Amino acid sequence: MRNKCYHVTGVVLLLVPSVILAQIIRPGLNPTDIRVGYQQKYFHRRVNEYRSPEWSYGSPFIQCGLFKTVTLSVEAWVHNITDERYDNEYRLLAVGAGIIADVYHFKGFQVALSSHYNEILYLGKTSPNDHQLAQGFVGAIQVDKSVYLFHQELTFLLAPVYIWDRITHWPLGFDESSVKNIGIILGLDLLLLDRIEIFTQAVYVEYVQPRFGINVRL
Repeated sequence: MRNKCYHVTGVVLLLVPSVILAQIIRPGLNPTDIRVGYQQKYFHRRVNEYRSPEWSYGSPFIQCGLFKTVTLSVEAWVHNITDERYDNEYRLLAVGAGIIADVYHFKGFQVALSSHYNEILYLGKTSPNDHQLAQGFVGAIQVDKSVYLFHQELTFLLAPVYIWDRITHWPLGFDESSVKNIGIILGLDLLLLDRIEIFTQAVYVEYVQPRFGINVRL
């Protein structure tokens, strides 16, 4: 099963030009577990006293449990979007990867360290010279607790986080980074029939930024 995880991860990494990380915090996996699913993320960050841009994207992802305490994740996605404010079309290229390391277990609680980074490139189609790059980094100490309801596993997640975002626009020359970067993540994972997971999170750093998705365990 571990060789299967290496193989699946390798296929996705062929789509990723550099080591870049996903930005949804999840509970870690056992060494033989694989998650394959889809996630949707919304961002709202203040980059100066006048601008607080919002953006979003969704992508498929794969997570693999490796060794006894490490979970790796990768994602990649390409599609077209339209900015209705200016009637501009873009080709969106999103890539990412991440790592979760379990460090402590106590009375059913699991403590882990997470590090994640993502890049989203918007290539202008309506205006070929209109391009934007959104980058994001997350570092978290996450605490998970699982309970069983009607024989289904429900996991609660709490994570104080450092979240940094940067937006670059060319040829206009914008290069702006988030102003405040300390926040918190609250999340729920529901595992149905030991196979299907539905998850949702609320990220708070100045603004509430929801993330949600679904995956299967292989």
